[in-house]
Amino acid sequence: MTQTPSQDGSPVADRRRETPRIRLARVAVDATSTCAGVAGLDRGPGDRYCTHVGGERLPGVVVIADGDPGTYGVAIHVRARLTDLHVLADDVRAEVRAAAARAGLEEHLGEIRIAITDIDDGSGA
Repeated sequence: MTQTPSQDGSPVADRRRETPRIRLARVAVDATSTCAGVAGLDRGPGDRYCTHVGGERLPGVVVIADGDPGTYGVAIHVRARLTDLHVLADDVRAEVRAAAARAGLEEHLGEIRIAITDIDDGSGA
């Protein structure tokens, strides 16, 4: 089986065999991380806001069944920079939708909810 590194460098199973739910979680993490205004993704207390893939945790994204078979809602927990938070949330949603479409996952993507869990004001505090 082909091994590919995870974000933390540990090997994970061949990603072509992953479920749409797990693939959506990976797409959401990657897409959100590229958005201006995002300081990071929030794992939450005890990694509550993570999608678990075997021993790997995808931080800040929770993907759950969305009511329709094969459709998943995505909750993204963001640490934001000082910016217009409504615009940031809209930008993250748009980027995740576009990335899911590029990955061929558009039909599996349901509602995208954004939670701003912290503001990074750049002070380091």
